[in-house]
Amino acid sequence: MKRYKRKIPIISPLIIAAAVLCTAVASGVSVLLGDHSLGIVFGGASAALFVLFLSDLLATAGRYCYYDNDIELSCVPLIKKKLPYSRYNAVVISNASYNYSYGSYSIPMRYKTVGTAKCAKVTLPYITLLGAQYPLNKLTSGMDNRELYVLHDDRYCLGICWFDSLRHLMKKRNYPVYVLEDVYLRFREQFDRVFLEADDISDRAYIITTHCVPYRIYLGGIKKT
Repeated sequence: MKRYKRKIPIISPLIIAAAVLCTAVASGVSVLLGDHSLGIVFGGASAALFVLFLSDLLATAGRYCYYDNDIELSCVPLIKKKLPYSRYNAVVISNASYNYSYGSYSIPMRYKTVGTAKCAKVTLPYITLLGAQYPLNKLTSGMDNRELYVLHDDRYCLGICWFDSLRHLMKKRNYPVYVLEDVYLRFREQFDRVFLEADDISDRAYIITTHCVPYRIYLGGIKKT
């Protein structure tokens, strides 16, 4: 079964690894040149960066995978958790944030795109599973998964919404899927490709603007404008 990444790293592990190597070399050269104090400084920086490197790898090691009766979460081979589908009633696709369970502000989870003019950072879409008690009427365009997390405790922040993952989930379960309008417009082509594969999928899709709009009605409105 395919496993999907829950997060992407804030800083590339390759960049951190290069910084670890550079500071370690600088530490060694400083000691060889007789400047032990500077060697200690570079050595301490190298050690701190190495801890950051390991933390970065661990934080982004999480995966999720769909099975017949549940979703399996894993970080390392021996640490796994199962989320039964029956525990949840719906899915919301929001903006992705790194700090979904803490902090008073959001740290957007973004990737870089290279356009004709300049590089741009694009916020990823994110899957959150919602229980029966979650207040759907409080969903609004522009929210991220941290805001969904603090709004109500009947939810589970699953991970990045890869579009193969969304397609797989919608075929596994008959969950209604609520996509925040700003997220939909950012990835319209990919969402349309998933939702229009079959009527039973598009009929369960909704776009959240200032209120909840069935996907097919929303799509018809876009085509008229």
